[in-house]
Amino acid sequence: MTELKLLKVFLGCDCVDGRENYQVKFSEDFRLPCFVLRYLHWHGYQLKFFPADFEAVELLELSMPYSHLRQINGNEINFPQLTILNLSHSQHFENISNFSRMPKLEGLVLEGCTSLVEVDPSVGDLSNLSLMNLKDCKRLNSLPNSICKLKSLTTPILTGCSRLHQLPDELKELQSLVNLNANGTSIRGISPPPNLRILYLGHCQRLRGIPMLPSSIQQVYAYNCISVETLSWNTELAASILQRIQAPNSEFSIFVPGTRIPDCFTHKLAGSSVKMELPNPDWYSEDFLGFAVCVVLAPQAEMLQLHPEILCELKILTFFHSCGEDSVDGFPLSDQEWGNSTNDHIWLAYQPRARADRCHPEEWGQIKASFEVFACEVKECAISLIYK
Repeated sequence: MTELKLLKVFLGCDCVDGRENYQVKFSEDFRLPCFVLRYLHWHGYQLKFFPADFEAVELLELSMPYSHLRQINGNEINFPQLTILNLSHSQHFENISNFSRMPKLEGLVLEGCTSLVEVDPSVGDLSNLSLMNLKDCKRLNSLPNSICKLKSLTTPILTGCSRLHQLPDELKELQSLVNLNANGTSIRGISPPPNLRILYLGHCQRLRGIPMLPSSIQQVYAYNCISVETLSWNTELAASILQRIQAPNSEFSIFVPGTRIPDCFTHKLAGSSVKMELPNPDWYSEDFLGFAVCVVLAPQAEMLQLHPEILCELKILTFFHSCGEDSVDGFPLSDQEWGNSTNDHIWLAYQPRARADRCHPEEWGQIKASFEVFACEVKECAISLIYK
C-alpha cells in the first residue's frame, strides 16, 4: 500500500461508547504504513510506542484517542508536515520529549491524558500552534515559560487541571491569546493578556480575586470561586466593568461573586422581572448604544457543581447565556474538595442596539426584562439603557 493516504481504524458509533472498549489484534510483522500517508486516525491504538521505523513525512493529522501510548520520543519520529496531533483520553500517556520534529503543528490535543506530568519546553518553538487543549490533565502542575513564545496561540484550554497552581507571568504579554479557559484549576491569580476576549475561571477555589480586565474582554465567568471576595462597585475593577458596557458594537457579560446591582441601573426590582416605561420615541436616538441587564443570583446548594444557564427575554429579544460552557469532566461531588459556596453572584450583560434594529424599537412604549436561571434563584434584576 505504497500510495495509501488515509487510514482510519475504529468501530462504528453503534459499537463504541467513546471509551476504548475493543482491541485490534496485531500480527508479529505489523508496521504502520508510512509512505505518502496524510491522515491517520486510530481509536484505541494498543501499542505503548510507535514502531521504530514509523516516519510519516507527509502526515498532516495524527489522531489516536484512547490509545495506550506512553510517550513520544521526539528524537525518534519525523513529522515535518504534521498540523494536528490528537491523543485525547490516552490515560497512560506521560509526555512528548521533543517537539522539534513536528515544526508545523497547529493543534495539540491532550485532553484527558491523566498521566501527563509535563509539557516539554520545546513546545515554545512551535510558531504555528494556535490550540493547546490540556483539559483534565489532572497530574499537570505547571506550564513551561516557553509557551509565552507561542505567537500564534489563541486558545489554551486548561479546564480541570486541578494541580495547576500558576500560569507563566509573561503570558500577560501574549498578543495572540483571545480565549483562556482555566475552570477548575488551582491558580491564585491571573494577569490577562491585552487582547483577551473570553476568560473562564469557574470553580477555581484558590483564586483570590478577579483581575483587571482588558478593553477587548467579552465574557468573564467566575462561578463558585470560594476565595474571591464579593465584588464592590466602588473599586477600579468595577469601574472598568461599567466602562466596558459602553462599547457600541460587541456583546459583553460577566458572572462573578456579588450581592448588589450597581447604582447606575435606575430600573431594578426584587424578583425575576422588571419593566421600564419609555417616555417617547426619541429614546432610540443615534446616541443610543444598547441595553444593559443585571441580576443577583443565589445558587441552589444542591446544584453547586453545575453551571448556571441564564435565559433573558428583553421585549421581543431573547438571549441565552451558559456560564462556563466548557465544563469539567468528573467534577467531584464532595463539598470538602470544591467548597460549598452559597454566596450570591452577579450576572451583568450588555447587548448592542443592533439586536433591536429590525424590531421597530421606535414604536415600543415599554421594555420588560425577564430572567429564568437554571440552578439559581433570581433575587433582584435590573435594566438600563446605555447612551454615548
